[in-house]
Amino acid sequence: MSDYWPFTWLRKSAAHWFVRLRAQPVTPRLDVRFQRWLASDPAHEEDYERQELAWELAGELASDEEISGLIAEAQRAATPRPRPAANVVFSWSAATAVLVAAVCIAVWQWPSSAEVYMTAVGEQRTVVLPDHSRMTLNTATRVHVTFERDVRAIELEQGEATFSVTHDASRPFEVRAAKGTARALGTEFNVLSLGSDVTVSVLTGKVEVIAPDSIRGEHGRSAVLGQGEEITYNDSAISRVQRADAARINAWRSGRVAFQDVALPEALREFNRYGGTPIVLGDPSLASVRVSGVFRIGESDALLSALNVAFQIEAERHEDAIALRGPQVQ
Repeated sequence: MSDYWPFTWLRKSAAHWFVRLRAQPVTPRLDVRFQRWLASDPAHEEDYERQELAWELAGELASDEEISGLIAEAQRAATPRPRPAANVVFSWSAATAVLVAAVCIAVWQWPSSAEVYMTAVGEQRTVVLPDHSRMTLNTATRVHVTFERDVRAIELEQGEATFSVTHDASRPFEVRAAKGTARALGTEFNVLSLGSDVTVSVLTGKVEVIAPDSIRGEHGRSAVLGQGEEITYNDSAISRVQRADAARINAWRSGRVAFQDVALPEALREFNRYGGTPIVLGDPSLASVRVSGVFRIGESDALLSALNVAFQIEAERHEDAIALRGPQVQ
């Protein structure tokens, strides 16, 4: 039998060899070529084992409507018809390729292992997830990503991340933080987990927020948020639905820190999240000062200069911190 193989998109891949070895008798010549392919790259053996695993899972996935449809299509293609022998082999090869591709797609879409992503202080990172959703991590963030057949689960251990979610009604997209859950309903949203407080902000679309079992808010422990809305919860309370601080979220995604009429301690807490020498209040009377502005992440001199011009606040530089002092009275 000829070694000709019509599926150029499978050639030299694990899927190619898996289908080929099941679509025709294994001749000594074919076996030599297969063994040569295995030996050419250490990753080939692992890739081939994945194809075998996918095939074994075919029976388990047969109840899935989409997969069962592809299996039926493959079986129809494999039905013998009066035609030249070469065409019969091609038909069986095509049927097997369709089935293997379908099962492999299912396995790749429903991985059983979790991935961990993290950023260091001052670092930001964008990750494209297996379903083509995008996840952008802010400074000092750590998440676990687990995609299963019936759910796409993100565990936000700490920090902040924005999610742009690809719609898939059969597999909800959930971000879990501090025993609560934010379930995307086709959307882009931000989750901030600092200390015991978690804030979910919706940029587009809708998100259902389910607070921990331990609390009961005025309107229950769940809420559906629309575009421009946010809610904050912890293990003892859940806030009312509020207007989202979209300016702050869009700022950090572009490498900036933004404040809009916030108390100085809150502004410093946000600025210090990105590292560098921490800026602290050296004068308690400054706690009532409210500030607005946009600054590039890490540019502490620009912030200090703005505070000096606007409020005559002086900065005292120490080895481990920069202390702010109010204007000196002469």
